[in-house]
Amino acid sequence: AYEAWIHCEEHFLNHRIFDLKVEDFVKNIQDGNLDQIKKIHSLEPNIITFIRYGQSFLMLAMNASQNRFEIVQYLIENGVDLYAKDYKQRTALDHLIIPKAPPENEKEKYETWQSCEENQIKCFIENKLRKPDQ
Repeated sequence: AYEAWIHCEEHFLNHRIFDLKVEDFVKNIQDGNLDQIKKIHSLEPNIITFIRYGQSFLMLAMNASQNRFEIVQYLIENGVDLYAKDYKQRTALDHLIIPKAPPENEKEKYETWQSCEENQIKCFIENKLRKPDQ
């Protein structure tokens, strides 16, 4: 009985440690801290595939405060599920808010709009969805 109790304690502790790593991973995604994301991922390689509260880490990355494109790129290149859906059946692309395009006659604004991070992310993900092995 004692060995079973020890095993349960170890199991609980391992889950708790993983939960703390997940929370740290989430915070670093939200804060845009790519170096810490890479560090946590190197220690816990399966963390990228984890779904937290019905959202993938790619969905959370859509609202990162900085380094958003780099984080999205890193997550995708390291195996995050591009097809994952949340409880409302939305994908990561559905979580991305893209600013409305200015009229074409405002060429300078249009070029800025085209190069905005949201459009880069959208194009990157759409390209990966078309060619998953690249």
